[in-house]
Amino acid sequence: MQEWEERELEKRDAREEGRQEGIRALIFDNLEEKKTREQIIAKLMRRFSLSEEEAIGYYSECMEMSAQEKAD
Repeated sequence: MQEWEERELEKRDAREEGRQEGIRALIFDNLEEKKTREQIIAKLMRRFSLSEEEAIGYYSECMEMSAQEKAD
């Protein structure tokens, strides 16, 4: 792989990582504001162009993270 290809892959990975952080931040902010699951999923689909399945996956992941934090 050439150097420019590696840089492009790194940029793409960084953008995706930032996007995922933004998705998680939106979920946690909305949970703090007592938004419903349905409201959060709809907002994820609208703001990040996610499918319902993808939005539910992110929501579930964050709920698991939240439960783990409470357990610790």
